[in-house]
Amino acid sequence: VHAKIQNQNGALLPGMYADARIIIDNDKALSVPDDAIVSQGDEHFIFIQEEKNKSLDENIFRKISVAVGSNDLGYTAITPSEGISDKANIVIEGAYSLLSEMNKGGEEE
Repeated sequence: VHAKIQNQNGALLPGMYADARIIIDNDKALSVPDDAIVSQGDEHFIFIQEEKNKSLDENIFRKISVAVGSNDLGYTAITPSEGISDKANIVIEGAYSLLSEMNKGGEEE
């Protein structure tokens, strides 16, 4: 790859650089932020918010096994072991905390 950078207005100074990305295919995949995926050994999981327990005012989460694919710019492609609704609320922050809590309680929701 060869690129020629036009610097007619002098915005680029010596020591600066350009970062480029080359797209080689147009595959589409379900992807989530890297922090949404937790690992236990060789297995990878995400958490889905199922519903809210109204009597206890607590959220209920379900752990779903996923196969991970390529990652880029802080996102990883996943293939869930079961179907996920387009409207599912995937946990993107605190997933390791949820995993830790579930492991303390013997995998209880």
